[in-house]
Amino acid sequence: MRAVRLHPLVYDDIDEALAHTRERFGPRQVEIYARLIVEARLTLREHPTIGALHSGLGAGVRVFCIRQGSIRAPHGYIYKVQEDGTVYIARLVHLARYLPDLLPEDF
Repeated sequence: MRAVRLHPLVYDDIDEALAHTRERFGPRQVEIYARLIVEARLTLREHPTIGALHSGLGAGVRVFCIRQGSIRAPHGYIYKVQEDGTVYIARLVHLARYLPDLLPEDF
């Protein structure tokens, strides 16, 4: 199994996504969404090239939409697979946002 490394911004992104979910949809939906966020990381660990390449974000940068079955969530991970096979996740973002503006400078 590959290692998964999270940029420090990802923790804030998760908190923000879950706070928004709680506000709009209630506490039960937060539990479901939190599980989807974790499951998506596990999927990336097992299948690191599953995300779509986005050359406009940089060489080798991928985006993986969080999903449950055929239902796609509005958030996704921006990540790349490093030379040693580590999955390095830069952000968890709402996919309607302009993604190039969200990448950390040290990514």
